[in-house]
Amino acid sequence: DDSDIWDVYLVAFYWGVFTLTTIGYGDAYPHNHAEYALCSVTMLLSVFVWEYVLASIVSLLSTFDPHKIRFEQNLDDLNVLLASRYEMGKLQE
Repeated sequence: DDSDIWDVYLVAFYWGVFTLTTIGYGDAYPHNHAEYALCSVTMLLSVFVWEYVLASIVSLLSTFDPHKIRFEQNLDDLNVLLASRYEMGKLQE
């Protein structure tokens, strides 16, 4: 039966999502197809929200010292300038 194969895929998808998201193997688990689908979507959305929170924190911490960032940008600009000057010198030879 074609619906049986989709049942297997839905349960496998649910298992993969809760394993990869490390939400875990809790005591409460879905009992029907709608619950499997809803749990899978909810776990995926929760992961995206958690990733956004972590990315925001990392972004905030990485821009914590604006003077260091400006210094590193200046060094990058200087390296680009020196590299272009070196290439121009090689062309003139």
